[in-house]
Amino acid sequence: MIGHIVTADPSLVRLVTRRFAELQGLRHAVVVVTVLALVWSQPYLKLLRYAGPGPAILGLLLSVLPCAVVLAARHWFNQHYRRRFGRVDVTETNLDALASLALFGVALWIDAARATARPSAVLVAGALTALHVVMRDWPWRTHHLFAAVSCSLAAWLTAAVPTFAISGSQDVLRIALTIVLLSSLVPAWLDHRLLVRTLGRPPGTNQETVRADAV
Repeated sequence: MIGHIVTADPSLVRLVTRRFAELQGLRHAVVVVTVLALVWSQPYLKLLRYAGPGPAILGLLLSVLPCAVVLAARHWFNQHYRRRFGRVDVTETNLDALASLALFGVALWIDAARATARPSAVLVAGALTALHVVMRDWPWRTHHLFAAVSCSLAAWLTAAVPTFAISGSQDVLRIALTIVLLSSLVPAWLDHRLLVRTLGRPPGTNQETVRADAV
């Protein structure tokens, strides 16, 4: 079973089971911190290449370390959420995730090819993705408006206000990614709280698999 369902609203239960992986906000927070550490450490890790073989190998290991942390965190949180809420088998393909990856891939390419944020394509992609979540899962995930507004405001400020202007493609990418990722932490935490409020804790240790399309 999926934990102990504490809400009687069938539409909310259906939403939570279908978005079960997406609502695992604690795992998302670990990914955000890890990616930010990787992004901002790259300029310093590149310097190790010129400091000799030992530091170069160390820099390579430190560059790969975040990937290992993300994979380990994914496994740990999968086990954590399964113990707490049970397991949900979602049979439908997550087209939204694929579309989001494609959108951010194009946005990264656009920002990398430009020297200034006019506005940053990554910030625009962050705002559009968050707004899509709000409209798709209305009214349960309106907290993603925080990320949509934050990214939109940052895109406008960095493009229209000289004081906040960003120059250099590397700085544009780093700062834009940082804003997008940090603005997603609040919605991620509220997604986790939504999961907890809806499913609660499992009443027993024997948990069976529930299909999301059967709820």
